[in-house]
Amino acid sequence: MTPGDTSIERGSGLVVLARFDGKLPAEATLVIKAVNENERRIPLAKNLDDPVFGGSVPEVNSSLTYRVEHGARRTREFTVTVF
Repeated sequence: MTPGDTSIERGSGLVVLARFDGKLPAEATLVIKAVNENERRIPLAKNLDDPVFGGSVPEVNSSLTYRVEHGARRTREFTVTVF
């Protein structure tokens, strides 16, 4: 999972990449939860047989947590701190 736990400047974009080993899931979803906001779900995209799914949040204005869900599985929650 890239970037994992991280800090970014307020107003910056966030790009999340999820690399899978073995059999690739059919789809993956980025789930983000900013402080005092509802959870948002963003479908991740991949190219051809590339084992990496990617997605982005164009502008981050408050600290948030994110995870990636694929099928019935999910990653741990990662923290993005805004400064």
